[in-house]
Amino acid sequence: MLLSKELKSLLNTSVGIIFLLVFILSTGILLWLIPGKYNIPEAGYASLDVFFSLVPVLLVVLIPGLSGRAFADEKNKGNLDVLLTRPVSLWRITGVKFLAIFLVVLLALLLTFVYVISLYWTAMPVGNIDRGAIIGSYLGMIFLSVAFIFVAVFASSLTSGQVTAFILSLVGCVGLYYGFELLSGLFSSGKSQLFIRQWGIYSHVTSMQRGVLDSRDVIALLSIGALFYLLTVYVLSVYKNKRNLIPGITILLFINLIGLFAHFRLDLTTEKRYTISTQSKRILTSLEKPLQVEVYLSGDLNAGFTRLKQATIDMLSEFEQIAPGMIDVHIIDPYEPENKEILAGLNENGMPGIAVNERNKEGKIVQKVVFPWVMIKSDGVEIPTSILVHQKGKSGEENLNASIENLEYQLISGIYASTHPEGRKVAFIEGHGELDENMTGDISDALSVYYQVDRGELTKDFSTLKKYEVIVIAGTQYPFAEWEKFMLDQYLMQGGKILFLINGVRLQLDLLATTGESPSMANEIKLDDLLFTYGVRINPVLIQDAHCLTIPVQTGSDDTNGDFKPLPWYYAPILNPSPDHPVTKDVMYVKSEFVSSLSFVGNQPEITKTPLLASSEYAHIVQVPEMVTLASSEEIPDLSYFNEKDLPVAALLEGRFSSLFYRRPVPEGLQMGEVLTQSIPTKIIVIGSDEIIRNEVVNGQQIPLGYDSYSGIRFGNKDFLVNAINYLTDDANLMSVKNKHLKIRLLDNVKIEQYGKLLAYINILVPVSIALILFILLQFSRKKKYFL
Repeated sequence: MLLSKELKSLLNTSVGIIFLLVFILSTGILLWLIPGKYNIPEAGYASLDVFFSLVPVLLVVLIPGLSGRAFADEKNKGNLDVLLTRPVSLWRITGVKFLAIFLVVLLALLLTFVYVISLYWTAMPVGNIDRGAIIGSYLGMIFLSVAFIFVAVFASSLTSGQVTAFILSLVGCVGLYYGFELLSGLFSSGKSQLFIRQWGIYSHVTSMQRGVLDSRDVIALLSIGALFYLLTVYVLSVYKNKRNLIPGITILLFINLIGLFAHFRLDLTTEKRYTISTQSKRILTSLEKPLQVEVYLSGDLNAGFTRLKQATIDMLSEFEQIAPGMIDVHIIDPYEPENKEILAGLNENGMPGIAVNERNKEGKIVQKVVFPWVMIKSDGVEIPTSILVHQKGKSGEENLNASIENLEYQLISGIYASTHPEGRKVAFIEGHGELDENMTGDISDALSVYYQVDRGELTKDFSTLKKYEVIVIAGTQYPFAEWEKFMLDQYLMQGGKILFLINGVRLQLDLLATTGESPSMANEIKLDDLLFTYGVRINPVLIQDAHCLTIPVQTGSDDTNGDFKPLPWYYAPILNPSPDHPVTKDVMYVKSEFVSSLSFVGNQPEITKTPLLASSEYAHIVQVPEMVTLASSEEIPDLSYFNEKDLPVAALLEGRFSSLFYRRPVPEGLQMGEVLTQSIPTKIIVIGSDEIIRNEVVNGQQIPLGYDSYSGIRFGNKDFLVNAINYLTDDANLMSVKNKHLKIRLLDNVKIEQYGKLLAYINILVPVSIALILFILLQFSRKKKYFL
C-alpha cells in the first residue's frame, strides 16, 4: 500500500515524467540522431559502450532531481511527523521511498532496451553483439543507481527545501562518482592513487562495464547504498539512537574486508575474455615443482603502471588458486637499498627499464625508469617475462590495456618455458649461403630463452633432423640438392615444422652499395616445386610500397659535399601484421627490404592458409629482371603507380600436406624406412624475404633486430618471429590464449544507410511513446478514482 502510494506520487507528478522524458530523449537523440562521439551509427560498431559511458553522467544529475522531494517534501508539508506516528517502522518508510524511486529509474533503463534490439538487427551479421557485456553494463547501471538513490534520499532527509536537497544530493553523487578520481590526482604515488580511487564509485562501475561481475565491485556499491540507508534512518530518528548505526557500519566494514580476500568473478563476455583459459589451467594443474615468481614492477609508479602491477598480482593470485602451493610470488622494488644487486642485474638479464615522463606536483616533467618484467624461476631455470605491450602509434593507456589483456599469455608462456627447458630444439640450416650466426644472432638470443638453438648442414642421417621441433631456412642463395629436398619433405611428413625465409629475387647488394644500382633476377634455389606442392609460391618479383622506410640520400654534385636528406626507399616496405591471428596480434609494423609477394596455389582442402604479413594498400609489383637503383628514391611516382594492395608477404599453412615425392623415386644413397606420402597434422610458415630475420652488424656489433638506425624506430620483427616459432612448436596450444580478445563487431552499413533515419525515430519515439502512454493511463486511473 505504501509502495503503491509512493510510486503513484512520483509518476502522477511532473517530476517522474520529466525524469523519464529527459533521460530517454537525451540518450535517444545523442546516440541515434546528433552526429558526434556518442552517435552509434556514425561510429560503425555494434556496441553500446558509448551509451553506458553516457548514462552515469545523466544519472548523476537526474537522480538528485527525482529523489530530492523524498523527505524534503514531507518535512515541508508537515507530513513527516504524521507518517512517523503510524505503526510503520522508519526502516520500512525509508526502504519504500528508495524502492519507489528505484523502480522509476529501472523503468527508464528498461525503456532503452529498444537500443539493444536495434543494435541486434543492424549488426553484421544479424545478432553479432556481445550480449554478456551488455548485461554486465546494465547491471553496473543498476548498482550505480542504487548508490545514487540512497545518497539522494539521505540528502533529502537533511532539509525541508527541495532545491537544497537537490544541491546536496548532486554534490554527494558527483563527489562519490568523480571526486575520488580527481582527489587521487593530488598524489604522486600510484599506490595511493589506486587506494583512493577504490573508495569511489567510478572504478567499480567501469569494471562492470567491461562485462565482468566482480563480487568486490558489487559489495562496494551496495555498501555505499547501505551506509547512506543507515545514515538516513539515523538522521530521521527522533532520539538519534546509535545502537543501529555503529553496529551497522561495523558489519559493512567487516563484509568489505572479507570480500577483499574471498571474492569471485563472473565473466559475462561472449568470448570469455577475462576468464582463465582451459590451456592455462591444464599447465598450472600439471606443475610438479613449486615456482618462484618475482615481480619487478614496483615502487613509485603512476596510476597506469600501478593498475598493470595490480592486474599482474591478481592474475598470479588466480594462478595460485588453480595450483595451490605451487606458485610463490615476491614483489620486489628494484630501488630499495637492499636490492641494489638486483637493479644492476636487470639489464644484464635482458630486462631493461622503460623511461616514463610524468609531471610532479610542481608541474615539472620528471623521468622515471620502471621495470615491467617478471622473472619466473623453476629448479635453476630462469625465464625473464615482459608484461608490457608496446605498439607504436597507440597511446600509453591503449598499450597498458593491451598489456593487461595479454597478461595471461605472457605469464603462462613463461611458466611453461620454465618447466619445459629440455627437449625443445630449433635448428638453423646452413650450407646454401644462408644468413650466418652473426646476422641472425639477435633472434637466436631471443629464442634461446625457450629453446636450444643449433646450426648445421643437412646430412643423410634422418635421425639428426628428427630431434628438432622447428628448422629455419633463412636467406638461401644456392640450390638445394634433390636428396636435401627429400629430407625436408619427410621431416615435414613426420610432423616437423619449417620456417622458410627466402628471397624471391637475388640482387648484388655490394654493387648496390658502391655504385647505387644492381641488376635483379629470380632466385633459383630449387625449392619452388617443394613449396608449390605444399600450396604456396614465392613470386620472383619485388614489392615497392609507399608505406616504406626512408634512407639518407646525398644531394648535390659529386664534386661537392652535398647535404643528406631523407627520401622514401620504396623497396623497403613497412609490413602490416594481421590483427586477428595470435602470431601477429599486438605486434607492431615489421621492417623489411627487397620483399617478394606470395601466392596460394593448388587445391588442398586439408590445408588452412593464413596471411600473416602484407603490404599496405599502396603497393606496386616490379617484375624481374629489372635494374634496382638508389636514384629511384628521388623519383616520386604518382599515387596511381601504387596500384596493388594488401599483397601477402608471409603466410601460415597448417594441416595435412602431400609429399613432393609421391610417386617419385627416393634419391640414391638414402636409407629410409617407410616413405610417407601425406603428413600428420603440422605447420609451415613461408616469408618472401630474409631481411625480416637479419639483424645489421656494424663494426662487429649486432644491431637489435628490427631496429632502423636512421629513424631510431624499433619495429616488431623480433616479436613476430618469436611468436612464429612459438606457434609452430605450440603443442600446449598456448597461442590460443593470446588470441583471446574482444571480437570486432561492425554495423551493417547498407542497413544504416537505408534505415538510419527510421532507426533514429524508432529509438527516440518508441521509449517516449511508452512513457507518455503510461503517464496518461495513470492520470486517467487517478481521475476515474476521484471523480467517478
